[in-house]
Amino acid sequence: MKRIEAMQKCIDYINSLKGADEIKEKMNNLHLFLKDKEPYVLLNSIADFFIVAQRGGGIKTTVRFVAEYLYVANAIEFCGKEKWFSYQLNYIEPGNYFNEIDMFKQKMSVIKGFNRYFKGVIYINLDKWIGHTEEEHFKSFMKYLSTIDDRVFFVFGVHSENQENIDNLYSALSQYIRIDMINQRFPNVFELSVLVIDYIKNKGFSFSNNTFPLIQEMIQVVISKKYFKGFDTIEKFSEDIIFHFFMTNNDRSKEITLDVLESYQKKSLYLKQMSDEQERKITIGF
Repeated sequence: MKRIEAMQKCIDYINSLKGADEIKEKMNNLHLFLKDKEPYVLLNSIADFFIVAQRGGGIKTTVRFVAEYLYVANAIEFCGKEKWFSYQLNYIEPGNYFNEIDMFKQKMSVIKGFNRYFKGVIYINLDKWIGHTEEEHFKSFMKYLSTIDDRVFFVFGVHSENQENIDNLYSALSQYIRIDMINQRFPNVFELSVLVIDYIKNKGFSFSNNTFPLIQEMIQVVISKKYFKGFDTIEKFSEDIIFHFFMTNNDRSKEITLDVLESYQKKSLYLKQMSDEQERKITIGF
């Protein structure tokens, strides 16, 4: 596949992301800039990303698509077994031995394979460091990252709705690495319902015209409960509808009707589990 075609395919995927309005705008502007540029023009000119989202809001999915785009566009150099990897920076209290730099180096060494350095995209989750950015452990980690910023495109991520915490973290990061802050809103019920329909349609099914409101009703239940894990849950929910269809229908037309969904709503053990009224606990996954 030619470079421009591959770039456009990645941009189309990015534009299909739900809730990623700011990253879409940034990547589309980048695409316009890169289409007629020579390879490897970006690493030292583009700012790294700092993405803010709710839990389940899709940071990892966004990073995956960004890494793929930068790869096919030849925007930065890539060396290693993978184009990107993620790292959860664990919090270590002041006074205790801080081994996170060693742990990070170890993971990067595995990913780089037989190459001298890993070159590519690294996503670092900073959730556990909210409120601790003035501590020496955080500063030492960031100082180390600044020494490899010339060969790595960093994406920092945090899941928070507290603007003061977000601003403090952005300010702390900016002391060491030039970054752009990107807000990634949580997809709404309508967008998630469209995701379900698109996923099932891609499996060869169709929907009758009166099914969308019931899908929205079920999605509202799913996202409000403790077992919700972003896209992983949406995918399992979609697959469970397909499984229920095959278990209860001999219809070769593969049409999901209102009767099918009403039956699923009443009988699905998976949906009942998702409807558990325990405390909500959303985790990363979109």
